[in-house]
Amino acid sequence: MAQSAGQEIFFDINGYLTGKPIPGSPAGGPLNSLPVVWNFNPNEVSAVGTLAHPLGGTPFTTPVGTVLTLTRDGIYNDFFVAATGANNISGTNTPVMQEAADTNAASPTFIGGPMGDVPYFVYDNLITTTAEALAEAQYDLGVSIAQAWTLGVTTPPNPLFDVDDVCTDTNPRLGLVLQKFIADTVTTTIRYDAQTVVAGRVITAGM
Repeated sequence: MAQSAGQEIFFDINGYLTGKPIPGSPAGGPLNSLPVVWNFNPNEVSAVGTLAHPLGGTPFTTPVGTVLTLTRDGIYNDFFVAATGANNISGTNTPVMQEAADTNAASPTFIGGPMGDVPYFVYDNLITTTAEALAEAQYDLGVSIAQAWTLGVTTPPNPLFDVDDVCTDTNPRLGLVLQKFIADTVTTTIRYDAQTVVAGRVITAGM
């Protein structure tokens, strides 16, 4: 149901079930317009928080590893969403259908780039309007391309990390200089000696 409404759904930092438009979709706003919350830099031996989350300079904020992943496996960059069954009655002979594609020329999954146009077709019996079809198409597109280029930073536990935090990572060995990424997952445990992994999609120019 959340996907049909174009919403991401997750438990927030306080444990509340939360639904909202996925950042990067038209409803969620451009990713590059979101403020940076965390800056990871192994040379500083700390995860430096911004004014929103001042935290740094202690052993408990040291990033201990970075994983950069690029893949084309299972990645689609052009989504078509159509209503099915009785819900596809629009009052005309035109079916309820909308498309969302990666038209950002700076994106590695740009439909006009080396990857080409890789379409995916969705049929949803919960869709009743073109606006709903467009919202789901934009959501599906955002989720798909989010998996093409991801960053994961391993750090000691920090209760302030949250989903949708915009972060930067600097890692000379991987050629990263203040590379932006947005946290799609925060994995942690309650063990004192465990580590937290903050991982999400890379934010490219024009997003």
